[in-house]
Amino acid sequence: MTDFFVPANVVSSRWMTSGSDMIEIDTSQRVLVQLLSSDTTGINLVVKDQMGVINSITNPSVLTLNISGGVSSLISTKTGTGTYLPFAISVGGSNALQIDTSQNIGMGTTAPSVKLHTKIGADGYAFYVERSSGAIVGVGVSTTTGKIGTQTNHPLQVVTNNTLASTWDISGNFIHAHSVTISGTLTVNSSVTTGSLMASGSSANSFTGTGSHAITTFQNAAGNTFKIHLGTTSAASDNYIGMTTANNIGILINNTVTHALFATGNITIGGTTDAGYKLDVIGTARFNNDVIFDAAVSLHGLPMTIFSTLKVGSITAITSCAVLECVSTTTGLLLPRMTTAQRDAISSPVAGLTVYNTTTNKLNVYTSAWEAVTSA
Repeated sequence: MTDFFVPANVVSSRWMTSGSDMIEIDTSQRVLVQLLSSDTTGINLVVKDQMGVINSITNPSVLTLNISGGVSSLISTKTGTGTYLPFAISVGGSNALQIDTSQNIGMGTTAPSVKLHTKIGADGYAFYVERSSGAIVGVGVSTTTGKIGTQTNHPLQVVTNNTLASTWDISGNFIHAHSVTISGTLTVNSSVTTGSLMASGSSANSFTGTGSHAITTFQNAAGNTFKIHLGTTSAASDNYIGMTTANNIGILINNTVTHALFATGNITIGGTTDAGYKLDVIGTARFNNDVIFDAAVSLHGLPMTIFSTLKVGSITAITSCAVLECVSTTTGLLLPRMTTAQRDAISSPVAGLTVYNTTTNKLNVYTSAWEAVTSA
């Protein structure tokens, strides 16, 4: 190689080999490597192909700037485990960016544990993702919490499989269009608005309320409120299920209302119309045990058949030889009362039929004809 030295008062120097420029300090005091001053402008150190720096001979650390083929790359080939990792950018004497041998990138830390690891020394946001004239999403930390979200007046969306899964709107409301599985306890300190709610699982699963009263309330937009109230005592007034508004309740079986509880306090079984009775049974009612009426009983309509013995006036056992027993010390048995003409109008009387004849004021019994019961 031939060296050419130009005195200090000369504004250009060159080192040449085989007739080609290797290094030039041009009149603008730029350093050009494998270039002529006419090839490029504006930068103080210009290298045509690569620039490499070797740390030492015994522990080589080569930093190469490669701009060949129009692709720029900054390459570190340091190996081993020194104080400094293979590649670092320092600002103010402190490492600002670190790339380790696993290609993890650290910002604010010299020991990145994942592909991108940022570390800050005070509460705040570690980095932002910003769209010009749009939303800003930040990831931040403090001594007690971690947080992620928008820093602008925009909702935060969660996307899975390139499809919108859920949204936190700007008011903090959570909107999710798919199933939600909660493996632990769900606590709701305010109201829940839902199109449908399904709870499934083993028989041990339950809805549990806490406090002095466990209350579950269901309300629609019209204000009709259905409530399940489990109180602290065994009293019916402290434990109840039903409406808190003046609305009827239907019991649904096979998607059809078969029983109805009305706001009037009346109950209909087998229908949905309030007939005005406390209990209205449409169909056949069966009683397999005692039936006790503490007030007047009115039976009308179709004939009634009693398939067992009947005792009136007492709830004690009926006398075994009687099919009908009337018990009273203040009243008597009143038989049907009718005139002779009404008696004779009875169709197909059978032997033993008994009436009181108001025409003759006699007790009449039918044998093969009507006969009067007399004292003689």
